[in-house]
Amino acid sequence: MDKIWPVDIIDIAETLENAGYEAWLVGGAIRDLLLGQEPNDWDLATDATPEKMKEVFSEFATTWQGSRYGTVGVRGAKTSVEITTFRSDSDYSDGRHPDTVIYSNSIEEDLKRRDFTINAIAWNPTYGLLDPMGGAEDIKNRIIRTVGKADERFNEDCLRMIRAVRFAGQLNFSIEDKTISNISKNAKLITGVAKERIGVEFSKILIQPNPKASLNLLKDTRLLEFILPEANNMVEYEQKSPYHSWTLWEHTLKTVIGVSPELHLRLAAFFHDIGKPATQEIDEKGIAHYHGHEKISAEIAESYIIKFGLGKELSEKVCRLIKRHMLSHANLATKGYGKIIREIGEDEIPKLVELWKADRLATLDSRPIDDIIEKENKLSELLELDRVYKKEQLAIDGHDLLHIGYKQGKIIGEILNCLTEEVMENPSLNDREKLLALAKLTYTIEMGDDVYG
Repeated sequence: MDKIWPVDIIDIAETLENAGYEAWLVGGAIRDLLLGQEPNDWDLATDATPEKMKEVFSEFATTWQGSRYGTVGVRGAKTSVEITTFRSDSDYSDGRHPDTVIYSNSIEEDLKRRDFTINAIAWNPTYGLLDPMGGAEDIKNRIIRTVGKADERFNEDCLRMIRAVRFAGQLNFSIEDKTISNISKNAKLITGVAKERIGVEFSKILIQPNPKASLNLLKDTRLLEFILPEANNMVEYEQKSPYHSWTLWEHTLKTVIGVSPELHLRLAAFFHDIGKPATQEIDEKGIAHYHGHEKISAEIAESYIIKFGLGKELSEKVCRLIKRHMLSHANLATKGYGKIIREIGEDEIPKLVELWKADRLATLDSRPIDDIIEKENKLSELLELDRVYKKEQLAIDGHDLLHIGYKQGKIIGEILNCLTEEVMENPSLNDREKLLALAKLTYTIEMGDDVYG
């Protein structure tokens, strides 16, 4: 196992040992290596305290944000590692951090405080593999099991419940019976975890190659009920439509796995129909309709993405896709296609088409997508023509409109948008004098909301 350590990690570990301290490779790196996978992260455990590490690594670039809990980041030439002092933790009143960090001199004691047996294995070039919790056997049998009593581990840090679900899907493991039973029993405790921490774990679940298993585990353990109650409402929701034979939850999962594992695209797929229950109308034939559900879905998505601390920029990208996912059914004129390009940007066109296709293929008998392919081809043709799609590409701007008498306000942007659509139809109009004349001639009153042509 020592042959596949990055040179930087070996150098950092030897620096500790040469100073008289222990250095053990721990955590996910050991798990990944035993699974025959290349680790993404490297973690070491040591008997050196942060104060001692400051002396030992005085010649290295270091970070100290986690030093309060015994963790120091050390950067090598190409690889970084987190080094944590052996610990024997006390109570966890906040469900995340130990009330008191108690350092230990024993790697065995340190392993006993970890979350799951598969993460409670250590390795040292001199002493070999140390596995007091039987983690290697659980890896062999593909089982997620807590270290010690599940109740205690989950009460120490409630986020471990979502981590168990994520690992099960990510590694294609099963969760041991007592462990999964305790997740269900303690699911409500997740409401006490910071939403930003939940957002990180939920994002990791979504970008797995196949997140279906983890998402269903969130549902089965009742975690979904407390993390995303609107999503939980989709679980048994019958869509009452001739185009849907699955529940809204099943349709959503099929859509999620039907798009690429890019976070904003997976989020758009997950939230795209979440507003349906709030917009359902039943006609005289008993068929449900969901007019405007894309707008409600986008509002719910925005709420959670911001709440999860994933950022306004990501939220806007996701919501732009959600708001336009129903355009796969629309009859679009050139202006309509141009408006899509203008509003979501050229780079996002393939993502929108991907969402359209995944959404359609997740319906009854995987309905044909010929019309979507036609739209995809039309969008590609327009992009190749290098036409004007944004008001910023016009030969005039807002200052020109103010100069000819329009008042500052919403009308300026509306006029520029309308002129952009005219130029998309007739590129020869993109001339300063022609555009100003067209503005004077046509847009003399305040415009309402423009629509897709």
